[in-house]
Amino acid sequence: MGKFGWAHITDSNKVAQGPDGAVQYASGSDGTISGSATFTFDHGSDFLILSGNMDISGTLRANVFDVITTTKTEIDISGSTNFGDDSGDQNVFTGSVSIVSGGLRQHY
Repeated sequence: MGKFGWAHITDSNKVAQGPDGAVQYASGSDGTISGSATFTFDHGSDFLILSGNMDISGTLRANVFDVITTTKTEIDISGSTNFGDDSGDQNVFTGSVSIVSGGLRQHY
């Protein structure tokens, strides 16, 4: 049988370590099976819950991506219409610029 890095144990004949719903993982050189309150699976709601940090070295794919807090500034790939938030900004346009309403003002 192959060696696994983690497993969720649902067999009532096996002894799971950690709190209810803890995802089980092998740790140490002896492969001790353990679980943690910071990595759990709630079968009733189909939620895998991680409290802490996660490093992903591949692609994260989701149907819905609901960000509660982020420390990164994200700009839409098509560009942003917000610019000029620093007196050192230089904005260069190729083509024409239209002002639909309001006016063009210069602030010093």
